[in-house]
Amino acid sequence: LATINDTLICNIDTLQLTTTGSGNFTWSPNYNISSTTTASPFVSPDVPTKYFVQLTDPFGCFSRDTVFVDVKDHVSLFAGNDTTICRTDGFFLNMVSDALYYKWTPAIYLSSDTAKRPFAKPLTTTTYHVVGNIGKCQSQDDITIKSVPYPAPNAGTDTSLCPGFSTQLHATGGSSY
Repeated sequence: LATINDTLICNIDTLQLTTTGSGNFTWSPNYNISSTTTASPFVSPDVPTKYFVQLTDPFGCFSRDTVFVDVKDHVSLFAGNDTTICRTDGFFLNMVSDALYYKWTPAIYLSSDTAKRPFAKPLTTTTYHVVGNIGKCQSQDDITIKSVPYPAPNAGTDTSLCPGFSTQLHATGGSSY
């Protein structure tokens, strides 16, 4: 007997619990389940629920399995704070979300447009939009990555200095030194 792995659904969704094996199936609890005696019933719990299944063969031998169906009433999703990178550098979009599936647009300069945390390497300032969903529930957010050229460093003019003396250095081109 084998069932699907523990999973996550939205409270407005229905999920089919699939099993393998032959014999008589008994599911419990009898809570928002299409049938307690079929191999692969449909469930639509509105609260997190652990379903138990027992498969009994014609000789009375049985095996048991469980599947936990976590239930969310919304998708939490935060794409991250806007950031600035140097052109040709990259940045992992470090999104925080409990969604199961993602879609990023535009897909340009991304390692993947369906990954939770794709690597972005935009050559120009780009606003990425992400939609995350758990079944029919979805949420969305944006993150802007400003891509700027590397600073043009200038250490100042060359100068001569006698031993034991000091001079002031003057650099330009950056925001910190």
